[in-house]
Amino acid sequence: MPIKLEQNQAIYMDIAINSLAIVKRDILDNKFDVTQLEVNSFDGERLTISVHQDWELLANKKEQTLAGQHSADINRSDKQSYTEAIAYYMNSVNDGLPKELLNDFLESEPFIHIDDYVVDETSIGFIDNCRPCHGSGEVNCSTCSGSGSIRVHVRDRVTSRQDSYGNKHEISRIPEYEYRQCSSCGGSGKTTCKPCKGTGYITKITTITRSAKLYQTYALQPGSYSDKAIPEIIKIPASQLNNIAEWVVGQSTAQYNHFQIQYVSQIDLTRFSTLIHDIPYEFLALNHHEVNTPQLLEKSPIFEEVLKLPLALAKDVCKKARVDCIKDFLACFQEYKFLRNIMASLSVNPDYSKKNITNLVVENGKGYLSTVTQEQLVIGITKSYKTYLPTHSKLAIISFSIWLLFIYEILSIPFLPLARESLTRDSSYIACGGFVICFLFSVIASRWAIVRKYRQLPAGIITPTPKNIKISLIFSLLFSIIGFFTISVHDQLFYKYLGGSILAKYYLHHNNEVKPIPSAPNAAASTPVKLKKHKHKG
Repeated sequence: MPIKLEQNQAIYMDIAINSLAIVKRDILDNKFDVTQLEVNSFDGERLTISVHQDWELLANKKEQTLAGQHSADINRSDKQSYTEAIAYYMNSVNDGLPKELLNDFLESEPFIHIDDYVVDETSIGFIDNCRPCHGSGEVNCSTCSGSGSIRVHVRDRVTSRQDSYGNKHEISRIPEYEYRQCSSCGGSGKTTCKPCKGTGYITKITTITRSAKLYQTYALQPGSYSDKAIPEIIKIPASQLNNIAEWVVGQSTAQYNHFQIQYVSQIDLTRFSTLIHDIPYEFLALNHHEVNTPQLLEKSPIFEEVLKLPLALAKDVCKKARVDCIKDFLACFQEYKFLRNIMASLSVNPDYSKKNITNLVVENGKGYLSTVTQEQLVIGITKSYKTYLPTHSKLAIISFSIWLLFIYEILSIPFLPLARESLTRDSSYIACGGFVICFLFSVIASRWAIVRKYRQLPAGIITPTPKNIKISLIFSLLFSIIGFFTISVHDQLFYKYLGGSILAKYYLHHNNEVKPIPSAPNAAASTPVKLKKHKHKG
């Protein structure tokens, strides 16, 4: 039966005060006066909790055959004792091992093992004579069958006749052979035995791995808060169970390939509340009556009151996403520790994906936010950061890189000091030069655009470092390749709109390919050309 409150008033009061101190520490430095938080009401009960561990023992074996003589953990001289040793260790999980492990658990601290583990690995070996060579290390050569020589075809004896026209016709063909020394064995008729590698011995080793698999269950004495406490206690890692209670061994048994051990303790559960603007926020904590280290099992969304202003601005961003709303919301990031930690994480790793921001909100929220509020906050942060805190300016990068499509006409081939012998070589030089120029200008322009955008933000915002090298390189390389392979199209446009062809003018082998500029048939004959007379000084 749960102990009445009147008998444990001081205990539950201490648990409530210590637990509230944890809440104050978690919400500190968020423009909220934590000193105003006091325990408004509390209640509690002492319940018996038990953790039941069921360990299943398993044995697996792995067999291997090795050439030569090798040692193992356990060595046997004959096959029968080798087989008996394997059977003994395989059957030990059903006989002596459960009792042995149970005794070790009873003498150790509780929860010494909290997960599946390997008990031990034992290798059992047996050295036997090699059967293919009967221990000699040599076998008959497979090429010559142990004779030491092989028959080799030398020639063919051909019989033919000649007809009346002088043509020869083959009548018969008899092959001729001779015996030569076998190259595989060198004429000895013997080769090294492959299974034993010439040692004459084979070692059989069986490795037996014995392991334990854990099945763990919880049980809590029925009470006012047991239904809510059990799901939360299950979430506590088994390695931390010693921090919340002082355990004693309960029932323990050893059975066929199983052993069970039970740990029992008493815990104090306390329900308390605190008020913020006359709104109660309730918490559930557990504490061992001797250890005196409370742990919060159930939390209230107290951050929704502490972060009231930024949450309202985040809600406005989700609905409207206006520039003024976003600026006001970002201005809160420097004043609230909760948002400041998120801002610092995003400045180091500017990953504005919903998954990453959700993880940051959950991590810094520490369970003091409701699910609906978390979703609104994630959407508000995502929209704000993607709008005002990008890591590069794609518009500036594309604007400067796109000139690489027409860099050949912009730089103009006639102004480059080239030999004008190879169009491909000259185009490559122009492509490389234009690529370097546009790449540098795109990086500078992108950085300038981002830094200029950062100046419009409220003071104190930690901005990420502009990352524009990679994306500038990609866009510049893409447009450079397109421009290089479309130089002929560029030349046609130059010819159509500017009245001449660069290729025809500066590369002789293109003269026949470019059509002359169309003109009136009698225009040159009908229009006389007046030449100016120049006076030459003596």
